[in-house]
Amino acid sequence: MKKRGRSEEKVKNDYDGDWTRLTDMLRASVACDSEAELRAAVGRLDAAKLARPMKDRFAAPLPNGYRDVLTNVRLPGGDDC
Repeated sequence: MKKRGRSEEKVKNDYDGDWTRLTDMLRASVACDSEAELRAAVGRLDAAKLARPMKDRFAAPLPNGYRDVLTNVRLPGGDDC
């Protein structure tokens, strides 16, 4: 879970004080041994409601070569994480 101080900083600096825009309070990670395994895991997210478009940094790695996939999922109660 994101710490309160970091949440306050993000809302102030990135969202002009609008707490309703904070969507990443809870984090979960999935580690895969290959890109094929990652693609299979991402494919299973099709049933989930995404809160925003997925960031696929396997398709477009960072300049230092780092690759990952980031998603924000809408929970059944309507909260985004």
